[in-house]
This record gives sequence, C-alpha cells and structure tokens, in this order.
Amino acid sequence: MAEALRRGVRGANRECKYYPCHFEGQDCTWCYCPFYPCMDRRMGGYMTISSRTGKPVWSCMQCHWIHIPKAAKLILEELKKLGADAPTRELQALRFKLWLKLHQGCEPSDLQDHRRLV
Repeated sequence: MAEALRRGVRGANRECKYYPCHFEGQDCTWCYCPFYPCMDRRMGGYMTISSRTGKPVWSCMQCHWIHIPKAAKLILEELKKLGADAPTRELQALRFKLWLKLHQGCEPSDLQDHRRLV
C-alpha cells in the first residue's frame, strides 16, 4: 500500500501481462487490494478453493469497483489521510464508506455490476 500511496493514480497498465485482470480500461493503481480480504460479498468477492493449495481463499475476480478510475482516485485520497499503517478495522470502515459513496443514486442492479459506475 505504501508504494501505491507514494506513486499516486496509475491509470491503465497495458504493459502488465495480467492486463486486464478485471475489465478493459480498468485503473491499475490498486494492483492488489488494500482492503484484502474484505470478506464482503457485496463487493463481488467470494470464497473459493485455491487450485494451488487446496485451501479456502478469498477471490476478488468479480470485484471491479476498486479499478474504476473515479474509485481508484477517491480511495487513494482517503488512504493518504489514514496512512499506510492504518489498522484493519479503519481500512474496512473506509472501504464500506467509499463503496457507499460511489453508489449513491445508483440503481440496485448497479450494486452488483460495478462497471456501470465507469
């Protein structure tokens, strides 16, 4: 997280061998999620079995909101205020606050398909 806070908004990283890992045009500022594992299905994540270890793991493959340019910028601004060493409890509260803020005025179906916020 410290590197992302220092580097700032990145935008799409089309040189990355994993691009696009979520959707075309995604913002890659948060290559990893600072809220992982959020364990909140409303974000699009879910529990699955790791093909590598055979153990349960939280998957973010269906979580798109953090890669929406508007969201990536807002998350960066707010995390800079909290700092890279913010406690997990504060990070989780911030995640939910920002997610709700980004979804204000959206249709209920938009809460499941975050790409509609682009």
